[in-house]
Amino acid sequence: MVKRNFIVLVALLAAAPALAPHPRQPTLQTTTVNLSEAARRLKFEQPERDAIAAISWAPDSIEETTCGQGDGSRLGWHCRILRYNSAPNGKQQTLQIFEHEADGEWRVLNWIAF
Repeated sequence: MVKRNFIVLVALLAAAPALAPHPRQPTLQTTTVNLSEAARRLKFEQPERDAIAAISWAPDSIEETTCGQGDGSRLGWHCRILRYNSAPNGKQQTLQIFEHEADGEWRVLNWIAF
């Protein structure tokens, strides 16, 4: 019985690394990248895949929404917001990348790091 339980435990431990977060997808608790510095690598009209590569990991969240003002004089447009979070030196940082769709591809329109 002990031997069988030991074998089950070993099998569970062997599967555990597959459940761990991917090292290229850091979490807020482990991320220490300075997002203000990373944002300097972004460029206007940069394709999304290049923007993500410039930051070096996938965003923590992606939201599709309406950007701009819908006040009648300027209509809003369909946009995407990529959000990154980091905590270098224990200080919370956020980077938001705003994108618009051009020719079927998401491209960087603007960004803000705070």
